[in-house]
Amino acid sequence: MKRIFLSLWSGLIGLLLVTLVQSSGIPVSDASTVSPTAVDPALLHTLQVRYKMLAKKLTQLMPTQPYILVDTARNHLYIKRGDQVMLDALASTG
Repeated sequence: MKRIFLSLWSGLIGLLLVTLVQSSGIPVSDASTVSPTAVDPALLHTLQVRYKMLAKKLTQLMPTQPYILVDTARNHLYIKRGDQVMLDALASTG
């Protein structure tokens, strides 16, 4: 019963916020009105080189042996080896 009440209450608050934003006259940005920015080729190249270097370092730092990863936000426990997930289990982390 609490969940139903909470769901209805949050839906009502969301609807109220949408109504307030629409009636306030605040312009809502539209993706079609955003103008593209000029790209500096030298800066782009520098950033790409930096990205590749950091990605390589990150790959080198990744453990080669299996390791445990606990996701407290989603209550999941993972056992991983590199990028491969060997086990994905629900866990109470709170």
